[in-house]
Amino acid sequence: MAENKKSFVMYADWLHTIRELTDDEAGKILKHLLSYVNDENPILEDRILKLVFEPIKLQLKRDLVKYEIIREKRSEAGKQGGLASGHSRSKDKQNEANEANALETKQNEANEAVNDNVTVTVNDTDIKDSMSKDKSYDEPSPENKYFIIPKDGKSVSEFITQFKPTFPDPYKTLWNIFAEKYSFAKVSKITSKRLTSLKNRLKENEFDFIEILKMSGKSKGLTGASWFSFDFLISNDTNYIKVLEGKYLKSFIDDKKPFVKEIKYGAQSKQLTPEQLKAMSNG
Repeated sequence: MAENKKSFVMYADWLHTIRELTDDEAGKILKHLLSYVNDENPILEDRILKLVFEPIKLQLKRDLVKYEIIREKRSEAGKQGGLASGHSRSKDKQNEANEANALETKQNEANEAVNDNVTVTVNDTDIKDSMSKDKSYDEPSPENKYFIIPKDGKSVSEFITQFKPTFPDPYKTLWNIFAEKYSFAKVSKITSKRLTSLKNRLKENEFDFIEILKMSGKSKGLTGASWFSFDFLISNDTNYIKVLEGKYLKSFIDDKKPFVKEIKYGAQSKQLTPEQLKAMSNG
């Protein structure tokens, strides 16, 4: 914190992040925060707490930069006001005719100093320019931003749309929300094979994960399909295209074509219906 600065701003929306912590973790974050603003250079060993504190630290840095800019501008305004007053005094002394006029002039100057209001405007550009010069400032990574958002379908979908992340966590979370709703198998772990497949799909312009899940939810042909899974969507560059193109919109049960099976007898072959196959097995 800046020298002689005895206060800082806490933000109400920090509650959304702190609420997800245990009481013990929340207490550690509060102690770390107070230690940080008192320039004690504390260190957090816990990875989760470090991720939680990162956006708080960045906001404190932005506030500090704004404070410094305001202080500098007020100081500069005060200097300019002093120069103007000094010039005014010099001119007035040359024109003073008597002691009474001199006393009156000094009184006016004192009133001017007391009544002068300095207005300082600080915009986002001022803050960004100052922070870009501060090497201790780092923009939080998408991973850090993802960690602090609520893990509901809407929030995760908005995060994917905005940041187009290349790490797997948002896609795993969104799939599991979808899978729970439609009774498909959830993903418990992103294996190295899954990670490779996902990264390959993310390079493809057609791979819109959110739209794929929307179409999957509308596809009657996928209802109860044990083969339909997260792996099915990411394993190659054709499966998800079939979903997007509506191949599974119609239920297979609605297909009126009779089921047939081809049986080969030497060089000959014959197609049999289920009833014929049953009759053969009974025979």
